[in-house]
Amino acid sequence: MGVYAGLPRFQLVFKLAKREGFLDPEFVRFFEPLLEGKSIRDPMVPTGNTNSMRLARLRRPRSKSEEETD
Repeated sequence: MGVYAGLPRFQLVFKLAKREGFLDPEFVRFFEPLLEGKSIRDPMVPTGNTNSMRLARLRRPRSKSEEETD
């Protein structure tokens, strides 16, 4: 989302859609900081845990057969 937020055309369309009322106000409040170059918090991650690349989220669970060969 951050990549799109930096594109001038996207910003223009977003602001127009906001002004015309096409976007949900809650989404606008969530997304607007990206247009200002700020980061946003993942709503699925508890507050204070802002690193979306944390290892627990990326680690694949090991199968029992892998555990037995270690």
